[in-house]
Amino acid sequence: MDRIAIWIVSFLAILVGFFFESLWIRIVSAFVLLIIIYVLCKRIKIQESEKDKKSNFYILISEAMLSNIFLSRTKDAWTYALSFASTVFFTCLIPLLTASSFNEFMGLKAIEVQVVFKVVLAFSVLAIIVILIHNFQNGYFIKEDSMKTKEEIIKNNMFDSDNTVILIFPKIEKGNLSFYVSKNSNWDQSMFFPYLSLDANEDINKKDDIIMKISQKFNLSFAIDYEYLDKMDHENTKLNSKSLPHNIRYKYLFVYPKSRFYISKMNKVLEESGYTAYTLENLKKDSKTIMHNGDVIYQVESKINLISPLVNTKINGRTKIIWNLYKGCSNGCAFCAYGSSHGEQSELSVEKAKKIIDSLTYLNIKEIDIATGNEVDSSKLTEIIEYAVMKLHNKISLTTTSDVLMNIDKTFLKKKHINIELTYDYPQENSTFKYRPKAYSEDNYKLAKSLISEGISVSALVVLHPDLNNAQLLKIKKDLSKLKITDVLFLRLMPVGKQSFKSYPSELKRKEYYSAASKIVKENKKYRFHCALSEIYDMEGKKYCDIGIDKLGIDSEGKVYACPWAEHIAHREDSPFYLGDLLLYENALSMLSESENYSRILKNASNYGKACKVFTYLKSGDIFSNEDVLYYLCVIS
Repeated sequence: MDRIAIWIVSFLAILVGFFFESLWIRIVSAFVLLIIIYVLCKRIKIQESEKDKKSNFYILISEAMLSNIFLSRTKDAWTYALSFASTVFFTCLIPLLTASSFNEFMGLKAIEVQVVFKVVLAFSVLAIIVILIHNFQNGYFIKEDSMKTKEEIIKNNMFDSDNTVILIFPKIEKGNLSFYVSKNSNWDQSMFFPYLSLDANEDINKKDDIIMKISQKFNLSFAIDYEYLDKMDHENTKLNSKSLPHNIRYKYLFVYPKSRFYISKMNKVLEESGYTAYTLENLKKDSKTIMHNGDVIYQVESKINLISPLVNTKINGRTKIIWNLYKGCSNGCAFCAYGSSHGEQSELSVEKAKKIIDSLTYLNIKEIDIATGNEVDSSKLTEIIEYAVMKLHNKISLTTTSDVLMNIDKTFLKKKHINIELTYDYPQENSTFKYRPKAYSEDNYKLAKSLISEGISVSALVVLHPDLNNAQLLKIKKDLSKLKITDVLFLRLMPVGKQSFKSYPSELKRKEYYSAASKIVKENKKYRFHCALSEIYDMEGKKYCDIGIDKLGIDSEGKVYACPWAEHIAHREDSPFYLGDLLLYENALSMLSESENYSRILKNASNYGKACKVFTYLKSGDIFSNEDVLYYLCVIS
């Protein structure tokens, strides 16, 4: 009806020009009619606006396209509106200024023609003023103001937007990579990755805030960390429960416990919270899941090359415990870690040993190495090993001497899949045995050969001591190559026990000393370096000392240390490495959770570099520095 009214009024405006001879009547009538037309147009606009509000039709437009529209709008408003008004203004102004007189035109007298020009000139001036005011009010002239209007549209008049942080909790099961997901009752029981909803202004890189949110949501009582996978960021627009457009900005976090000993605990907590681990292939087979969560699943699949390395370094590491079960030994090696320990051993009972093993079942342990001197009851040792195999269900190694192994049933070792670690740090041709009893390495070599022939796995430990020059090292390599050795570990000589820090050999402070061993490691995958040498050698991308993260040490009395070597350098509670007494806890996790030293170590793990913390502590008294003698006294090339 309003549009018909406009046509009628416009027709009346035309009739005015024909039926009234007076110019002033024509002008006033036309002006009134224009006002009526304006009011009617405004009414139509309001009605259409109300109609749009009631409509369920939405236009989705990119932010870039919206910016282009505003830029174009800025240019057009200035160019066309103002140009038209200016053209009319000058068209009327020039004749008025230059013409001495006007002629009659279409029945109008000369004076009436002049009045028309003046009236049109006045209207053009008014139009220019109105256009300028209107444009400035709407930000047409200023790009920044125009962009503000754009942002206001995005914020208030289009559709909601939020940040959904997808939490990737991986699990390795039987060699297969899977991810924890849960069923969403709002979406036909389809499966979703764990997530956090964050406000647009929350910074994903503020780790303390994000970690607190994750810990609270999943009730994680242990230290965790995450890697922000920024290359996986993407957006998607979906319909919410009200069928309104909803833009989601996806970000991805790879979440893991700071200590890999907590991995089993984390998996258990997630499963108790209703999450189940599925492979990507299994998730893709569920049609409902793909319908509602396919974009996330396919994104994870397409970026698996970013996730897999983190799985290997943060989840799939080799968590190991070295348990110095019995320290008493009569061999008297010059650099023994226990020093003068002969006859000082208060024997740990089998019952207490079993209690310690029970508490260890709560930790994620992939290997436990039981170490002893030669003053040990073989029958008790066998009973403890058998119990450890039954309870821990993982790799068990035994590091001891040949005279101990001679009294243990070889069938038992083979049946229980026990790996034997034997020291071999003097070649067979060597006649001087400065640091070991003369037959020590020879007897270990003969025993290793015998064990391997019977199908028992054997590893070799090579201590890099001052008498071991390049030629000697090559001879050792030649000797070991004749055996089917599982692997060979080049041990850095540690300044503990009989080998004090003050008398540490100067030869071993130079990087050049380790060049021969380094060459062997690079050429043969069976050979690897002790973690205490990681500061000067790239050991699988290792960035910092892994005390408390990959390794723990237990002494002969059940005391736990963040580093297996640390029990030899400071007295228990006085040591910053000391974490607690397993005999006082049924659950090793509880002990670690209550340890202030452990909390401090995990918090600072990524901040104190690769230098060995035993050397650091002995040199500076601070485990969180990098003052390793090797690191500071050699030239790093």
